[in-house]
Amino acid sequence: MDFYSENYFLGTVAWNKIYSREVFLQERYPVGKLHEDAFLTYRLLYRVSKIVYINSMLYYYYRNENSIMHSPYSLSRIAEVEAVEEQYQFFIEHGLEKNILPSREKLIYKYTEHIYSLQNMDNKYSLEIAHKMRKKLRILLRQSGRKIIKVENNMWYFEAAYPKLADCYWKAKRLKFLVCTQGIVHTVSRIIARAIKKL
Repeated sequence: MDFYSENYFLGTVAWNKIYSREVFLQERYPVGKLHEDAFLTYRLLYRVSKIVYINSMLYYYYRNENSIMHSPYSLSRIAEVEAVEEQYQFFIEHGLEKNILPSREKLIYKYTEHIYSLQNMDNKYSLEIAHKMRKKLRILLRQSGRKIIKVENNMWYFEAAYPKLADCYWKAKRLKFLVCTQGIVHTVSRIIARAIKKL
């Protein structure tokens, strides 16, 4: 399973693999799901005792401009998050310690990516899904400890998980910058002037 965690994209996609037929006796790709390879590849790799990796270009990959990956974001893409959630739980349940942290980091990234995409759809249902993902993202960030929560290094995650706090953070940073560059009196005068305009 090290191969899977160390090479997530290459480890997940179906197009760069040749399998023994036996691995599919108990497993199948899910029907009607986008990112179906993300639901199954890690399970197949868990079942096999040997993986052979060839570092040669033997496959010509055609990029279809009309493919799912190049189409606008839609709710069906949430299947990707569902697949990564299942992977994360699988690694925990099977005690695959080396895979748990990379899988958690991947899930944090996917939650964040999809929260922004769902917010851009700007309809009630997509915003509800984004809100649910935000709650899950907060839990994962807390589990990850201070290293990943450090705001300066992970602002993208922080803004997705805590949008109101992030807004306060940026306002405080701007205020600090103004005080340092223009002085306290000038900064307070500007704040008062803006407040009066809003009245």
